[in-house]
Amino acid sequence: MYQQNCNIQTIQCGDVALLKGELWEGNENAGLVHRSPPIAAGEKRLLLTLDYLPE
Repeated sequence: MYQQNCNIQTIQCGDVALLKGELWEGNENAGLVHRSPPIAAGEKRLLLTLDYLPE
């Protein structure tokens, strides 16, 4: 959960973002919360996730 409204940021359609979770090294207790806006009936959304697994 975010602590202040000024912490909320947005990206535009077609933008690329790197969203780091709490398990990302150096990002402990600072994971991102992602919320997508609703889409219209019949529209589709593409979400690509890549999970890094250290050796």
